[in-house]
Amino acid sequence: MIRSFLTVSVGTLASRLLGFARDAMIAALLGTGPVADAFLIAFQLVNVVRRLLTEGALNAALVPAWLRMRETGGAVAVGGRDRLSMIYFGQSRNGLTLGVQLDVGSRIPIATTAMGRAYIWALPSEERASLLRELREHYGSRWPKMRDGIERAGETVAKLGFAISAGEWQNDVHAVGVALKLNDGTGPYAFNCGAPAFRFTEGRLRNDIGPRLVAMVRNIEAALGGAMPQSKKDDNKKLKAGGKVARMVAGIR
Repeated sequence: MIRSFLTVSVGTLASRLLGFARDAMIAALLGTGPVADAFLIAFQLVNVVRRLLTEGALNAALVPAWLRMRETGGAVAVGGRDRLSMIYFGQSRNGLTLGVQLDVGSRIPIATTAMGRAYIWALPSEERASLLRELREHYGSRWPKMRDGIERAGETVAKLGFAISAGEWQNDVHAVGVALKLNDGTGPYAFNCGAPAFRFTEGRLRNDIGPRLVAMVRNIEAALGGAMPQSKKDDNKKLKAGGKVARMVAGIR
């Protein structure tokens, strides 16, 4: 056991030292500018996957919670943004999950999915407004209906901490999404948990699946040193956010 501990510790230390050397070389070769920015962004998903799946401190928080989510009969995934889509870089489902057969590397739309909507409402206001304008231009005549769904998701995130997509991406798929916010300059990212509509009714999404996923993501954030859990006072303030959410989306007509 001690030998295994030392092996992991030495490997982690070596990884940190090599990472420092890599960053120094990148700074020396690329400097600052768009090329350096593109290079660093390309590593974001890889770094988050490493932190989610390989570091021991996080596994202690993630694995039990992830397994509890699987017990619901839903598929659980984590993803990040790629243009107007969310791309899966972690996914788990059990044999009971029918109709949700997405794997690592799969893409889903931001505008109509629970994962994408959770991501939208985790963005700073200026970035969110810019993304909403891109979505409006991309979807054209379909935008008003999508905008209404995004607005509803914003209300749900403000009140309950998670976004819902009930048949708005695929008619027979219901899901909830929760944003993952880190303090390392990357992200935000988002988790979702989805299943066929007959398994995850809207009532179950609100009263069972959503709260479970929020608890899981908050534990992960705490393990990664990300966003801290909201206080009761903050929660009460969120309940009054409906008008503000509507005005935010109303500005992107």
